[in-house]
Amino acid sequence: RNLNLRDAQFTIAGEGGRQVYVPESLFDPSSSAGANNRRNTDFADIYVNYNDGLSRAFIGTVELDHRFGTTSNVRASYTFSRSYDNSSYSCCTANAGWTNPRVGESSPNELGGVDGQAWGPSDFNRRHTFVFSTSTELPLGVRASAIWRVNSGAPWTPEQSGDLNADGVNFNDRVFIFAPEDLPLATDDPVLAQEQRDLYAGYLEEWECVGNYVGQIIPRNTCTQPTFNRLDLRLNRSFETIRGQRFDLEVDLFNVLNGLNSDWGRYVSVAGPRRNLMVPRNYNQATNQIEYSIPTTFGNETILGSNLLLQFQAQVGVRYRF
Repeated sequence: RNLNLRDAQFTIAGEGGRQVYVPESLFDPSSSAGANNRRNTDFADIYVNYNDGLSRAFIGTVELDHRFGTTSNVRASYTFSRSYDNSSYSCCTANAGWTNPRVGESSPNELGGVDGQAWGPSDFNRRHTFVFSTSTELPLGVRASAIWRVNSGAPWTPEQSGDLNADGVNFNDRVFIFAPEDLPLATDDPVLAQEQRDLYAGYLEEWECVGNYVGQIIPRNTCTQPTFNRLDLRLNRSFETIRGQRFDLEVDLFNVLNGLNSDWGRYVSVAGPRRNLMVPRNYNQATNQIEYSIPTTFGNETILGSNLLLQFQAQVGVRYRF
């Protein structure tokens, strides 16, 4: 918690009673609040860790394992997981504990417990996980093994690019889901306004994890990233040399499906600004409304990561035992 965050100065009735922590005349939702939200401006943020984090998990696993003779075996497992918490903060600083929670009507100082404003699926939850592995002896003494994993994607929360409650943290405020006709827009151009409403209405229709929550601040982690899968293979051959010594040759193939087809075995996600359902532009003090624009990239999937570890790879290893 941030002990230097002042009490709420006003609320936005049209957004579920969202509390705002700066005076109304100083509120700018398009950027962080600076020092205007502090109890004492002689100090910056003052963090204290409390032990009020809560979590619950329900996990079930089924596994089948069968051997075929002395050289082959097959194993398959399925895990169902449902995990919930009021903050998935796990590392590494007090500042991360303050900025991590995706909050609704108030600040991270008031996460609440079960059914509190921040309660929801854990950021790390993978609802379904399938693992299939096999190992067998091939001709010429080659040992082959494979493992195929299929995982549900992680939960995520639609966001916005500003600071809707002026707690000093951008991107951590969950959006209020307006009906398209009620969406307060920052433009006076009727043509552009209609285009924005149509675009927004399309998002609500396409994404049930958003459209099901019209009339409220969207709960935490209602959406889910795409399912991903990965197939890894290993080939091993051992050769006898002299005096009982052995020479091993190993070939490892990672993410084989991606090597067969670049559209397979891809790790994709909705990340960064593509989670922004709306962009706050200004605050209209006369109407007590934040006015928004609608981006064109919400929900777009991009390849996760920029390094080669997520693509097809092959490595050859040599080992001599003596």
